[in-house]
Amino acid sequence: MENNIKTPLGELTYLGDLLSTAYPTTVLYHNDKNEPIIVEWLDEVLELDLYVMYKSTVEALEQFIKGIISHLELIKVADKSQYFQFYDSIFNGDFQKIKFNKIDKTSLPKETVYFNEKLSSDYLLIADFFNIEFQSDATKNEYFKVLEAFSEKSNTGLLRLHLNEGENVAYGTVDTNVLGRLLIGFEDLYHETAIDVIRGNDRKPLTKRLPEDISIIEMSSTEVYIQEAASFSIYLKSKTDAQSESKEYEYVSDEIFSNINELICLASNKKKLESIKSSFNSKVFDSLLNFSEIILENKVTLDLDYFNSKSHKKLTQSIKPSTAHIIHNNIVSSTIERNDSIKLRGRFTMLNTKTGYFVFKSNEKMQISGYVSELIKENMNSFNFKNKYDIVIRQNTITRLKSNNLKIVNTLESCFVAD
Repeated sequence: MENNIKTPLGELTYLGDLLSTAYPTTVLYHNDKNEPIIVEWLDEVLELDLYVMYKSTVEALEQFIKGIISHLELIKVADKSQYFQFYDSIFNGDFQKIKFNKIDKTSLPKETVYFNEKLSSDYLLIADFFNIEFQSDATKNEYFKVLEAFSEKSNTGLLRLHLNEGENVAYGTVDTNVLGRLLIGFEDLYHETAIDVIRGNDRKPLTKRLPEDISIIEMSSTEVYIQEAASFSIYLKSKTDAQSESKEYEYVSDEIFSNINELICLASNKKKLESIKSSFNSKVFDSLLNFSEIILENKVTLDLDYFNSKSHKKLTQSIKPSTAHIIHNNIVSSTIERNDSIKLRGRFTMLNTKTGYFVFKSNEKMQISGYVSELIKENMNSFNFKNKYDIVIRQNTITRLKSNNLKIVNTLESCFVAD
């Protein structure tokens, strides 16, 4: 592609395609000051391609590539809020200055769209040009060596929370408000996961998982073990610990940290979340939902590193705002469905032959309502309030992972006069 393209934002040089589907949709250029100039394909109008061009900043571009801000946020934070719309080609475009609120909203990406490296052929080249650095595998291995040494020294499970990227995160420092909210959010997630590990996801009040001298409250709480400057890192351990009964873990806290890691990993994939949603109590999902919202609101990338001192497994999980958004949406939209068959003997107390609605009271004074199935709706005219009936109801229970909200649908599938 040619260089020295004359535009209202200066003479531009093509860098690469930041996003592509069947064709490039977000293209990067730079001006003579090496500032990023972005061209977004918007729509096709009267067989002509419509584009918008704007100047961005390296900081905003880096945050987009690293999943900290969404695509729409990248466009919104254009330098000096200047946008230029043109048709067909940047080489001979008739550039029209336009305000952001005049851009067709249906042509812009949704707020939920974040950078996807699978759709980018040139993001590494672009990042290299603007000196955007990514955490290397060698750096991650060094972190794990430190974590391993601390784990052996502390004689307990240990987790490293690393605030890797973010608007309020720098080397060795972080805004107190951001750190406080993240720690409270993680503490809630740890507490609920710990209760699941100790008592099971049905939360039975009695448990034999812990010795009598071990407090469940302290076992389900963490404390800061050490802090280090690496962006900003904190090592957390349980306030108290106990030997694990599992062959896979040395300590109970190991099992808790491992479960948190697995939960976050699987919750970021809708199909995998479906496979484990009945394995955790709804309070665990509520706490993860809250934790993901805190990450989203504060625009931070959080690394969770865990070393299993028994199996020597290294587990790491990076939660970007883009990942937190996926986790949030998956939990909010996910449900648990169960079907039960209920047999009752009793009398109808209400019948509506037009809608199929009924109310039934059993001999045991249990009252249930719902709708008759299509197969027996035509026989409703023969039902009365005098006779006793033996009925079979299919009860469909839908539970939302968020806040354990219930929706129960009762369908009358069988009805006979009792002997």
